[in-house]
Amino acid sequence: MINRCLTGDARATAGEKIVRIVGSRKTGRKVPAGGPAPAGTMIEERVQCIPRQYNDQSTLKVRITPGRDNTHNFDLPTSAKP
Repeated sequence: MINRCLTGDARATAGEKIVRIVGSRKTGRKVPAGGPAPAGTMIEERVQCIPRQYNDQSTLKVRITPGRDNTHNFDLPTSAKP
Protein backbone atom coordinates (compact mmCIF):
# COMPACT_ATOMS: atom_id res chain seq x y z
CA MET A 1 0.00 0.00 0.00
CA ILE A 2 1.21 3.45 -0.88
CA ASN A 3 0.15 6.24 1.46
CA ARG A 4 0.65 9.83 0.41
CA CYS A 5 -1.16 12.86 1.69
CA LEU A 6 -1.10 16.62 1.67
CA THR A 7 1.03 17.90 4.53
CA GLY A 8 2.28 21.20 5.88
CA ASP A 9 0.72 24.20 4.13
CA ALA A 10 -0.74 22.08 1.28
CA ARG A 11 -4.53 22.27 1.47
CA ALA A 12 -7.40 21.31 -0.77
CA THR A 13 -10.26 23.76 -1.07
CA ALA A 14 -13.73 22.73 0.13
CA GLY A 15 -16.09 20.85 -2.18
CA GLU A 16 -16.22 17.70 -4.29
CA LYS A 17 -12.87 16.66 -5.80
CA ILE A 18 -11.80 14.05 -8.34
CA VAL A 19 -9.09 11.78 -6.92
CA ARG A 20 -6.22 10.67 -9.15
CA ILE A 21 -3.87 8.01 -7.83
CA VAL A 22 -0.58 7.64 -9.69
CA GLY A 23 2.49 5.47 -9.31
CA SER A 24 5.35 4.28 -11.45
CA ARG A 25 7.80 1.41 -11.40
CA LYS A 26 11.15 0.76 -13.06
CA THR A 27 11.13 -1.61 -16.04
CA GLY A 28 14.79 -2.55 -15.87
CA ARG A 29 15.47 -0.91 -19.26
CA LYS A 30 17.53 2.18 -19.99
CA VAL A 31 16.10 4.85 -22.31
CA PRO A 32 17.41 8.18 -23.66
CA ALA A 33 16.90 10.97 -21.12
CA GLY A 34 15.98 13.63 -23.68
CA GLY A 35 16.52 17.32 -23.17
CA PRO A 36 17.85 19.17 -21.30
CA ALA A 37 20.21 16.27 -20.43
CA PRO A 38 23.34 15.99 -22.58
CA ALA A 39 22.98 13.86 -25.74
CA GLY A 40 23.53 10.16 -25.04
CA THR A 41 22.41 10.34 -21.40
CA MET A 42 20.44 7.22 -20.46
CA ILE A 43 18.00 6.88 -17.57
CA GLU A 44 15.95 4.04 -16.11
CA GLU A 45 12.61 3.64 -17.86
CA ARG A 46 9.55 4.00 -15.64
CA VAL A 47 5.97 3.02 -16.47
CA GLN A 48 2.62 3.78 -14.86
CA CYS A 49 1.66 0.91 -12.53
CA ILE A 50 -1.76 2.12 -11.39
CA PRO A 51 -4.70 1.39 -13.74
CA ARG A 52 -6.03 4.38 -15.72
CA GLN A 53 -9.41 4.08 -14.00
CA TYR A 54 -7.71 5.47 -10.88
CA ASN A 55 -5.68 8.27 -12.51
CA ASP A 56 -6.23 9.95 -15.89
CA GLN A 57 -9.69 8.33 -16.31
CA SER A 58 -10.58 8.45 -12.62
CA THR A 59 -14.17 8.45 -11.42
CA LEU A 60 -13.09 8.43 -7.75
CA LYS A 61 -14.49 11.42 -5.86
CA VAL A 62 -14.28 12.81 -2.34
CA ARG A 63 -15.93 15.71 -0.57
CA ILE A 64 -13.62 18.08 1.32
CA THR A 65 -15.39 19.63 4.31
CA PRO A 66 -13.85 22.57 6.19
CA GLY A 67 -13.00 21.86 9.83
CA ARG A 68 -12.99 18.06 9.41
CA ASP A 69 -10.21 15.45 9.23
CA ASN A 70 -10.95 14.71 5.53
CA THR A 71 -8.92 11.49 5.48
CA HIS A 72 -10.00 9.28 2.58
CA ASN A 73 -8.69 5.75 1.99
CA PHE A 74 -8.87 3.91 -1.33
CA ASP A 75 -8.38 0.17 -1.44
CA LEU A 76 -7.14 -0.72 -4.93
CA PRO A 77 -7.13 -4.31 -6.17
CA THR A 78 -3.55 -5.63 -6.20
CA SER A 79 -4.05 -7.74 -9.33
CA ALA A 80 -5.25 -4.90 -11.55
CA LYS A 81 -3.08 -4.09 -14.58
CA PRO A 82 -2.58 -0.54 -15.90
